[in-house]
Amino acid sequence: MSKLDAKAKEKLVTAERSWLDLQDKTGRLEDTLYGSETVSNLQRTQNETFRICERANVLQKYLAVIDLK
Repeated sequence: MSKLDAKAKEKLVTAERSWLDLQDKTGRLEDTLYGSETVSNLQRTQNETFRICERANVLQKYLAVIDLK
């Protein structure tokens, strides 16, 4: 964050809040779709883990772009 100007920081925070909102809504959808059995809980947890890893990869790419400047 220290490498970003004020406008970029604001946009990053807004993007992350939107992503968190999407995560929440996707989780609620999956709760409805998969149900509450143990196997279903594992599937939802796996899906969430993959989404978090994917987002971390995107953020890492953003850092790489910033470091190139």
